[in-house]
Amino acid sequence: METIPEGAITGSPDAIPEGVCNPVMQAEDYDVVNVAFLSPDDTEYNTDTEGIFAKNGIYYKLQEVDPTYFSDALFIGDSRTVGLCEYGSFKENAAFLAKESINVYNVLDKDLWFTDHDGEAWDYTVEDALEYEQYGKIYVALGVNELGIGTTYMYYEKYRELLELIREHQPNALIYIQAIMHVSEEKSSSDSCRNNTVICQRNYAISTLANGRDIFYIDMNPYVCNANGDLIEDLSGDGIHLKASAYERWDRSLLENAAVVGK
Repeated sequence: METIPEGAITGSPDAIPEGVCNPVMQAEDYDVVNVAFLSPDDTEYNTDTEGIFAKNGIYYKLQEVDPTYFSDALFIGDSRTVGLCEYGSFKENAAFLAKESINVYNVLDKDLWFTDHDGEAWDYTVEDALEYEQYGKIYVALGVNELGIGTTYMYYEKYRELLELIREHQPNALIYIQAIMHVSEEKSSSDSCRNNTVICQRNYAISTLANGRDIFYIDMNPYVCNANGDLIEDLSGDGIHLKASAYERWDRSLLENAAVVGK
């Protein structure tokens, strides 16, 4: 029988308990989406790959932590993560690997901007960064630049490949799948690919990769969206990216949704 680690809870291997991962925030459908970018609603996502995403019945609930929690963290992402590095409060603690316009289809092939825990910066590939040191937590936020590329399932498959590479090089790190941040109502109601209908479906797809033990799905959208699930207009200048002053909301979502994994 497997020993239950400190701070863990038990549950059914077939269903992650409430509080272990965030629910996927939904949004208003303005009926403008190009269905070519969606997958059928009954699409099944293969989560049982070599055991990496398998649910084994032992889980960790998300809880609030202090900023020192991120002293061994690496954030991987696109321009939104660049903003988190520049305007968030964790740049004194965490390492960042990010670049504007990056997406899941090319993230492994490009040189990204890497900033280590000491503030030194240089160009690195994802694999370079994963080999640079062993991290305690790795946060992934990718999805806005590929909204007009392929279907949800294609996005999910490439995302899964990235997680598998991370686990190969970082066997002991907690992996956080960060939800794609929603766009504003103006953007979502007028853009056939960059809209919240596509985003919500893709968030659901990647959320299925979380197992609640060492891979977690966290959704910062409740911190930046209105009741319709749209990004609050005043928090963004273009309907897609946060203003510098709004990054404290993203910071807060991370501080209030973290797993403390015992041994």
